[in-house]
Amino acid sequence: MSIAIAYASRHHGNTKKVVEALAAAHDLTTIDIDATAQIDLDRFDCVGFAGGVAYGRIYEDVRKLAERTFQPGKKVFFIYTCGKNSRNFAASLEALAAKRGCEVFGTFGCEAWDSFGPLKLAGGINKDRPNDQDLRQAVAFLEQHVLTKAQ
Repeated sequence: MSIAIAYASRHHGNTKKVVEALAAAHDLTTIDIDATAQIDLDRFDCVGFAGGVAYGRIYEDVRKLAERTFQPGKKVFFIYTCGKNSRNFAASLEALAAKRGCEVFGTFGCEAWDSFGPLKLAGGINKDRPNDQDLRQAVAFLEQHVLTKAQ
């Protein structure tokens, strides 16, 4: 089973830290959306889409790539990092993927350093996140919700 995670990580590299922890723990391909001109996800059996959250949504370029990739039978999952993990920021992507016939393996989200807007004045929130516990939880998510189902 070939697995890729396409991600965008800006500002503090929070999402990249999570994706790198997953890649270090398991054999998967990571694709930095911002550094890759042509992205072909068709060759992967399972694709994760990962990004930070801005204005209450996962980064727009991650959303657009996911929407272009959704096709019947495609196995997908979602990862996000945010200042306050108050809800499932990938819910609309999960719903769209299911509507298009994808097999949705779930979503992992964790709080992360956020210094956007007025938070910058105070140095931001969650400056120490994602931390080791968050990264272990991300790996556990991958193992329990993706790897066990993707086989």
